[in-house]
Amino acid sequence: MKRLVISLLTLGMAVFSALTLHAQLAPDAGERAASPAPFNIGGNGAPPATRQKDDTAPSSPDMRVGSGGEARSRTSRYLLPMGNLRLDGERNTRAWNIFLTGDEAETATGLQLAYINAVSVMPEASRLKVEINGRSVLDVAIDSSDAQRIVRVPVPAGLLRAGANTIDITAEQRHRVACTVESTYELWTDIDAARTYLTFASGARPGRLQSLDDIAAVGFDAFGETTLTIVVPSPRDSVLGEEILYLSQALAVRGRFAHPVVSITGNLPGGSRPGELVVLLAPSPQQYAATGPDAPVLPHATFRSLRDGSTALVIAGETPEEIYRRIALIVPQNIRDPSPSSTVDTASLYSPETTFSKGASKLAFGMLGVETQEFSGRRFTTSITVALPMDFYTQAYGEARLLIDAGFAVDMQPGSYFIVSVNGRTSSVLPLDMTAGKMVTQMPIRIPMHHFRPGVNTIELSGVFRTAQDADCAPGTTLQRDPRFALFDSSSLVIPDFGRMGTTPNLAAFSARGFPYWRKESTLYVYLADQESATVAAAATLLANVSFHAQRVMPVDIVPHINAIQQQNALLIGAAGKLPPVALAQTGLAFDMPSLQESADTLLPGSGTVDTDAPLSRPGINPANAEDIRERWQKRTGPEGDAPGTFAAFQQWLRSTFNLTVDAVFPRLNTPPYSPPNGTLIVLAQGHSMLGNYTWTVMTAGSAEALEVGIKELTEPVMWPQVDGKITAFRQSTYTVDVVMPAWVDFIPMHPPELFNLRMVAANWLSSNLSSYALVMLLACALLGLASYLVLIQVGRR
Repeated sequence: MKRLVISLLTLGMAVFSALTLHAQLAPDAGERAASPAPFNIGGNGAPPATRQKDDTAPSSPDMRVGSGGEARSRTSRYLLPMGNLRLDGERNTRAWNIFLTGDEAETATGLQLAYINAVSVMPEASRLKVEINGRSVLDVAIDSSDAQRIVRVPVPAGLLRAGANTIDITAEQRHRVACTVESTYELWTDIDAARTYLTFASGARPGRLQSLDDIAAVGFDAFGETTLTIVVPSPRDSVLGEEILYLSQALAVRGRFAHPVVSITGNLPGGSRPGELVVLLAPSPQQYAATGPDAPVLPHATFRSLRDGSTALVIAGETPEEIYRRIALIVPQNIRDPSPSSTVDTASLYSPETTFSKGASKLAFGMLGVETQEFSGRRFTTSITVALPMDFYTQAYGEARLLIDAGFAVDMQPGSYFIVSVNGRTSSVLPLDMTAGKMVTQMPIRIPMHHFRPGVNTIELSGVFRTAQDADCAPGTTLQRDPRFALFDSSSLVIPDFGRMGTTPNLAAFSARGFPYWRKESTLYVYLADQESATVAAAATLLANVSFHAQRVMPVDIVPHINAIQQQNALLIGAAGKLPPVALAQTGLAFDMPSLQESADTLLPGSGTVDTDAPLSRPGINPANAEDIRERWQKRTGPEGDAPGTFAAFQQWLRSTFNLTVDAVFPRLNTPPYSPPNGTLIVLAQGHSMLGNYTWTVMTAGSAEALEVGIKELTEPVMWPQVDGKITAFRQSTYTVDVVMPAWVDFIPMHPPELFNLRMVAANWLSSNLSSYALVMLLACALLGLASYLVLIQVGRR
C-alpha cells in the first residue's frame, strides 16, 4: 500500500511539472493554428494555413494568406503580368516591362514583394534579386519555407520613368542537402502576384490618365488581366456592336495589353480597380453628368474623373460613323501605317522585345537578351524568343541550329548534356562527354523546324553538368561557387530559309498573327448568334487579344444573316444552340455537343465561376457511351480482346520503324463531326465557308455566359499559344486544350510566286503527305521507264 501511495505521488508531481513547463513554452492558440504543415520538398508551392512574415513590421500581428488574393486600392500598382510567378531550378530569370504615367513615375516610393519557397532551398546560398531599369533594388536571402514573407524596399527617386520600365527578377537557389541533378527540380520560389506591387506616396493619384499614351499605364490586376469596362447607354443596343469590337482592338494595341478582357455594362461605376480602364462609349447625358470635371480634351476623346479619382475615357459622337472615326484616331500611327519591323511588340511579357525572322537569319544571343554568364550549379536554364510570320510553312522538314560558344570545367563527368525545348516540347538532346575542360566555339545543336509555329516561339536551353564532387556530396558541396560552365553572348540561333505559304484551317496562325483575317486590305466580317452583352463581350475579348498579337486593328462589319458571308472570311460567334447548323457543319463540329451545355450549367449565374458542388461529368459513366467504348477497345486490341489485332500491330510496326502514323501515310479526308469531351467549356474551330473558297472561324460554348468566361481563360498568355490545328477545345475541368489537326489544308498565297519559295513549299507539302509523295515517285519512275523504252526502240537494241 505504501509503495502504491509513493507511486501515485510521484506520478502527480511529474504531470504537474509537465503542465507547468508546457504553459511556459507553448505559443498561443492562434500561432498553433498557423503552424506550417509537415515538410513538403516538392509540391505546388501552396502549403495550407501558412503565416505571413513581414520584414518591415515584425511586431505586426499575423495575417492569413488566403487563396483568393488581396484586393488593392489605387495606391498600388501590380507588377506580375503573368499572375503568380514560380522561379524554379538553380537559376531562373524573368524580365518584362511595365508602363507608368509621368505622375506615377515621380510619386512611386517603394516596392513590396511576397514570396514563399520550398523547404529544400538553402538560405545561406540562395538569393532573390529584383532590378528595375538595370539597377538593383532588392537582394535578399531566400529563407521563407514555413510562411509567406513580405519584403518592402524603397525605390530610389528618379529610377522610374514615364513609359516603359524594365522589371528583372532572378532567383539563385541551392539545395540544402542533395547534390544530384534530380534534386534541382525540388527548388522553387513562388511570388504572390496579389501582394507584389509598387507603392506610391501619400496623396498620390495613380491611375489618372492625361493622354492616350498613358493608356498603357492602366496595367493589369493580380491575375494579369486588363479589364476594359465599356459603358454604353444600352448593353443590348446592337447599333454600337461594331464600335465596341473596333474599340476593343484599338485599346488593346494602344495599351499594349497582353491579356485584355472586355466587359460591357450600362451602369457607370464609381471608380476603377487596378488594371481596369472604364470607357464611356456614346454616353447618355446622365452618365456624362455623373463623371467629374474634364481632364485634357482631345480632338477624338475626353478624359473625365470618376468618384475615386481615377480616369474614364469618354468617346462620343452624333452618329455611329462619327464615333467610329474617333476610335480610329486612337490606333497608334505605326499600326495605321505599318512599316517593316525587325521586332514584335511583346514588351508586356518579355524583355527585350522578340526578334522577327522573315527568312534565313543568324541571331546572336546578346541581341536576344542572353548575356555572357558563368554558372556553378548542376542544371542551367536560359531562354530566348523569336517570332515567325503568319505564313510560315516549314513544319515537316528542315532544321534550325543553336551555335553555342561555351566553356566547360575540367572535372565535368560523362553524363552531362544539353536539352533544347521549343514551345515547351523537347526537341534535341546533345551529350557533352567530350567537352570537359574545353572551350568550344559554334558547337551546333540541331532543332527540327516542325517544333516551330507562326508567331512567338520560346526556345529553352538547359544544361546538365555532373562532377565527381556531386557523387561524393561532402558537406558544403552545394555552397561551392567554382564555375562549371560559361555561356557567351556570341552564341547564336540560326534560322534557315523556310517556305512561306498561308494555310487554312490553321488556328495557330490565327491566334498568333490573326491569319487570314488581320490583313491590310481586309474588312473583318463578324456574325453574332445574338445581341446579348455577354456574346458581344466575348467577341470583343477575342478580337482584342488577336489584335494585340497581330499588331493590327481591323475595321469590323457585323452581318445580320449568315448568307451575307457565303463568300467572305468571317468569324462566327455564339452559343452552340443559337449558331446556324451550317456554321457547325462547315467547321467540322457536331450539331449536338452536350458536354458544352453541361459545362455551361456548372457556371454560377452571373459569376463566371464554377459551381464546385455540381457533379462533374466523367467519361465512361454514361451508359450510352458503353458501346462506343467497347467498339473502340476492340479496334485497339483485336477481335478476341486478348491480343493486338493485325491493324494495331501494323500501326505499332510503322511507328517504331519509320516514326510514322497511319494517318500520316493515308490521311482521312472525311472525318466524323467533332464532339468535344466532357469538361469542355469553349471551342474554336476553323473550316470553309458555304461556297468553299473562304475561311470561317467559329467560337462557341454552351451559353453566352460560358462563352464570355471561356474566352477569358483561353486567352491567358499561358494557354493562348496552345491554340492550334483545325479545332481547339478548352477543358476547364483539367485546364488543358484538346487539338484536332486538319487532314488536309488549302493554300492562301501571301506573296508573288517565286521558284525558290515554291520549291520549299512543295518539299514541305510532300513531306507532310507521304502517300502523295510515294505516288509522285511511282509516277516519275513510270515516266522515266516509258521514256527510256521509247528511246531504246528508236536508237538502241530491241
